[in-house]
Amino acid sequence: MAKTYDIEQLRSRSKIVFSTTKLTDYKLYGDTHQKKYWQHYEKNPYNDKQDFLYKRVMFGLSIFEQQEIKEMHPEKRYRIIKAHKRTKKELNVWKQSIVKRSTDEFLKLFPNSPLAQELINQSTTDPTFKLKFSFKELGVEKDAIVDRLHKVGILPNNFYDLSK
Repeated sequence: MAKTYDIEQLRSRSKIVFSTTKLTDYKLYGDTHQKKYWQHYEKNPYNDKQDFLYKRVMFGLSIFEQQEIKEMHPEKRYRIIKAHKRTKKELNVWKQSIVKRSTDEFLKLFPNSPLAQELINQSTTDPTFKLKFSFKELGVEKDAIVDRLHKVGILPNNFYDLSK
């Protein structure tokens, strides 16, 4: 744990000149915003094989180096591209349904409005419309994405049982 003298010295600084100094101080003393002097690291709950499969469907061929893509069999490239496109479509529709649910909750505040009732009764999503919200903005975490991709069949049935 850091000495209180060092922490007080860090707090008393009027100006930090270099960004490397800020980074070094953050590494040493952690987050002082909430008066906690340690860092929080998110641990990836998935092993390397699971993480690789997740990234392959989420990011497609962009996770591979150009040399690997050239050496890859054309059918494998096609399968990766196909899975990536299907993932993008599925997640886009899912994002639309999340936004629709939250919008409907808001519109229920106006029960006498015919426009609000009409919007609530529409339950269609448009696969051609590209929703620009990120998962972070929608409050969706990686576990929920993995569960959705597993449920839809994009990730293999034994995804949770895979080991290195």
